[in-house]
Amino acid sequence: MRLLTGFALLCAAVTICAFDARAEAPSPPPPGARAYQDNCGVCHIGGRIGPPLSRWNIDGREADLRTKVLEGGVKMPAFKYMLDGKDVDLIFSYLKTLDKPPALVGTGGGTP
Repeated sequence: MRLLTGFALLCAAVTICAFDARAEAPSPPPPGARAYQDNCGVCHIGGRIGPPLSRWNIDGREADLRTKVLEGGVKMPAFKYMLDGKDVDLIFSYLKTLDKPPALVGTGGGTP
């Protein structure tokens, strides 16, 4: 009887822990975050080569920045063969949600 009671308590504890683990699972990154990290982050996360980006860099400049992203510039490579307009829209939409530049996706820095 004591063994059966111990087993029942163990099963209950495992069930509770499993439920808690699912409840605290990290949420997926917002749309555009992964594309930003994969394509822009090498230069822009931490301001390594390009400036750190957030909504303050994007608002009101979308058309000019879209051209720069797709066609490139003096220090910026062209992404017209890697990104399409939808990808650029997702990245811009993601950046517009940020008050400060993002850190790597999943680290919590700069995420809304």
